[in-house]
Amino acid sequence: RRELGREADNSAKIFERIRRVKEQGYAFGGLTEDDMTRTIAMPLPPCANGIVLVVGIVAPVSEMENRRQDFVKVLRENIRVHLKGTNG
Repeated sequence: RRELGREADNSAKIFERIRRVKEQGYAFGGLTEDDMTRTIAMPLPPCANGIVLVVGIVAPVSEMENRRQDFVKVLRENIRVHLKGTNG
C-alpha cells in the first residue's frame, strides 16, 4: 500500500503491476518516488517446504536507470548457477 500510494485502492492498477512483474520475471521500484533508490527483486523457485526466497539489488536511481538490464542479467545468472548447484 505504501509504495502504491494513491493506486492502493485501484485494483486494476494493482493487477497491472502484478502482470508486469510476471512478464518481466522481476519486480522493480522504490518505496516512494523521491527516495532516490530503486530495487530489483526476483524470486527463487519455491523450496521443498514451499517457502519462496527473493534476491534483490538496491542502488541509487541514477545507477538503476543506467544499468537496470545489467543488474537483471547478474541476478538471473546467479539464480541459474544456484539452481544448477542445488540440482546436482
